Amino acid sequence: MTPAVKPPLRLPSEGRSTLVRAFLALCAATPLSRGDLRRRLGVSPSTVTDAITTLMDLDLVREVGHADSTGGRPAGLLELSPTLGGVLAADVGGLRIRVAAADVTGRIVARRTHSTPTAPAALRRTLTGALEAMRESLGGPARALCLSIAGAVNPDTGDIAATDNIAGWRDTTTPEWLAEVATPLLVENEANMAAFGEYHHGAARGTRIAMFIALGAGVGAGLMVSGELFRGATGAAGEIGLSRSSSEPGSPDLEQEVAGPALLSAYERAGGGSIDNPAELFQLAEAGDDAANRVIGNALDRLAITLSHVLLAVNPDRVIIGGGLATAGDLLLEPLRRRIDALLITGAPDFVLSRLGPEAALVGAATRAAQLAVEQLAAELTAKPAPPVLP
Repeated sequence: MTPAVKPPLRLPSEGRSTLVRAFLALCAATPLSRGDLRRRLGVSPSTVTDAITTLMDLDLVREVGHADSTGGRPAGLLELSPTLGGVLAADVGGLRIRVAAADVTGRIVARRTHSTPTAPAALRRTLTGALEAMRESLGGPARALCLSIAGAVNPDTGDIAATDNIAGWRDTTTPEWLAEVATPLLVENEANMAAFGEYHHGAARGTRIAMFIALGAGVGAGLMVSGELFRGATGAAGEIGLSRSSSEPGSPDLEQEVAGPALLSAYERAGGGSIDNPAELFQLAEAGDDAANRVIGNALDRLAITLSHVLLAVNPDRVIIGGGLATAGDLLLEPLRRRIDALLITGAPDFVLSRLGPEAALVGAATRAAQLAVEQLAAELTAKPAPPVLP
């Protein structure tokens, strides 16, 4: 028996742009009724019907359930097809590798955390194996992969630098071995992705200029300006951990003075003994531990001076504090805010803690990968030849 052949679809001359716009609208807010979609696009019912039919034939969209009835026949709801697949995201830090699978709206559907191996071969195996396991959660193809890494990334060349905190990382360019897991592959700076995640889903929502400060095993910053990442000319914008307070040879940079490992070493040198978590220092200081108070006071003084210079240059309306030290909460936030407020004649901007916590960069990477996948799908729809029009 010969299979039935569908006739060519009727598509008005303006339908090609409507097709893309309909797909993008569903990516931005799914599910939608046909009426909602028509009102969002501002086109006729027949134009929307033709676009929806094409998207359903391409298996990008399906109709499920019904919207609440307003008296007539309940309208069907449109949503992205589960076979559309999704994207992968990874955040590689000095201590942990976090991976996630997300749909093309950026909604994370699966995630897992691994310890970061210190040997290069083991790190590769762990990262690729973790991402391949995540790929099985997508229900379709992996359409993009975004890697967030604790290092400076040149957005034009893909060159990666300043990854000293990741003992097992050896790549100085885009790690093409990850292209076997998913393509396109995008590499981004960890603090940038944390800022991106907080802007879209966390504490930076609704801001015009937001700065994310990462305080953990390293020190870095990410800057969002009017919804866009500000990376600088070579991708080094926000690398405040490399700043020095002296031009003397061998003088320490900010990261060597205020990052988590530096605080633990300073506390031990001050006679406070050995502890594993730098965030505990703030609790010890609140309890009256003299050594902890000295170490934290010195670190916050140094950090506040550097941040005051950055804040005067950038003038953000909100600063988000994240990273491992942010688990100290207000014990870190309040004394840092007071110091900066005293240093700035304009006063400190709004200071808040990260809402996404240790997964800020992973959420940002998933969101960025989803954007990349949608951009690619929209480009493919735009490039498709228009179907013939029936007489």
